[in-house]
Parts: sequence; structure tokens; C-alpha cells
Amino acid sequence: RESRMASKLFWVPVSNPGYWQVEMDDITIKNKKQGLCKDKHCQVAVDTGTSLMAGPTDIVNALVDRLHVATDCSNFDTLPVLGFQLSNH
Repeated sequence: RESRMASKLFWVPVSNPGYWQVEMDDITIKNKKQGLCKDKHCQVAVDTGTSLMAGPTDIVNALVDRLHVATDCSNFDTLPVLGFQLSNH
């Protein structure tokens, strides 16, 4: 349903078909690039059937620090918008 989509649907090439793996340009907070993928693209597995997010420790720790996530997630409703930039989208 388009009413539940944050943006229009777009397609990106799969870099590893065994995991639905694609290249991600960067992670955004409040629509600002965070530079977490540095000079190369991050590789991410796309799975719409889960809410689990995992990644390299340094990137996950940087996100936790920048988002100021409470350990019990009690501040969930006040967290900034987190985004993932793929193919300049």
C-alpha cells in the first residue's frame, strides 16, 4: 500500500543473490548523511519480513551514539528519522 510507504518504490541491483544483498550509499539521520559507509558502499541484506537490524559493531555503535537510544527503548517515540540511502535515493 502506497499509504504506508515513506517514498516511491525503486529497484537496485542485487550484489549477492543468495542473501538479497545490495549496496547502500549511506545511513541518514533527519535526512542528513552520516558518512558511515565512508569511501565504499556498505553491503546490506534486505529482508522485509523482519524488524531486525544488524551490522558491523563500529557502525551500530555510531548509530546508537548519534540517535541517543535508551537501553530500554523508552525514548522510541522521540527518536529522529533514520534512513538508508540506496542508489542516490
